[in-house]
Amino acid sequence: MGVPLSCRGGSGGHLLGGPSKVLMVGPTKAGKTHLLYSWLLGQQAVVSTHPTLEFNVEKIITRDGRIFLVWDISGCERFRPKRRHFLEGTQAIVFVIDSAKPLQLKLAKLDLWEILQENELKLCPLLVIANKQDSKVLNFSNSRKPSCGECIRRDGT
Repeated sequence: MGVPLSCRGGSGGHLLGGPSKVLMVGPTKAGKTHLLYSWLLGQQAVVSTHPTLEFNVEKIITRDGRIFLVWDISGCERFRPKRRHFLEGTQAIVFVIDSAKPLQLKLAKLDLWEILQENELKLCPLLVIANKQDSKVLNFSNSRKPSCGECIRRDGT
């Protein structure tokens, strides 16, 4: 956590360009909301969060003055069809997975693949965050740790 936001090229929400819209998505309880408020308030200021039922949106201003409007979208099944309403104008995607739950990686991979198929998001930069790597509950079967490449291959496999 506490990964600094940055943007390669473009205005990055700097000066007159307005804020850059960032869509933060991923499975439920992956840590999206905690990450959002860590960026907003500082890593040490966030004590706890509750599962997001719909969405949170916050304006993040970086040290160099770039402005990002970050939309934290619920990962629960019943809200997923509504994600389409948030796609327009998106300039970057942050996909957060819970690396402490390796059995959910296949579902996360399918979710990411579905998101990447949306026409509005095809050219958006993608940042995948394997959250909760510091968790003491990591339980990888057969002592094999999954790689992020398994989650984000654009050919759908």
